Amino acid sequence: MKTIRILFYIILNILISAGAVWLVFSYLNTGSTSQIDQVETGEGFVDEVAAATVIPDKLIIDSVVSAGNIEYERVVINHIGGENISLSGWKLMDSDGNEYVFPPIELFSGSSLVVNSRDGKDTVTELYWAMVEPVWEAGETVYLTDPGGYPQAMYIIP
Repeated sequence: MKTIRILFYIILNILISAGAVWLVFSYLNTGSTSQIDQVETGEGFVDEVAAATVIPDKLIIDSVVSAGNIEYERVVINHIGGENISLSGWKLMDSDGNEYVFPPIELFSGSSLVVNSRDGKDTVTELYWAMVEPVWEAGETVYLTDPGGYPQAMYIIP
């Protein structure tokens, strides 16, 4: 009986988590502008659906380290895809309105990039947000969005 009860709660937790993730991505996608662009051809304008820069399973937010401690707080992003990706104009953000906009930087296949919350000098593997207080906290969701505002990765801080 105890095993059935535990199994029930595990399945319930999975369903609630999946629903929460779906709601977040639905909310982020509805907040963007129209995805229909007018494309001019030699014969006039043609409606064309503008594709988002969707890179599923190629960029992941691996971890948020030392959330709440400005000296060590950082987000680790891994590129597990095959092609290099320019992160220029991409954003790392939270639900509190904090946004870090990536400078012109290219992430190579198989590489990692660290975004530190504190001040420092940017390198090719570490970027610095120059915040004076911590950005992240347990239970918060971190979003990585492309320049069009489309979510590409999400991470919930344990």
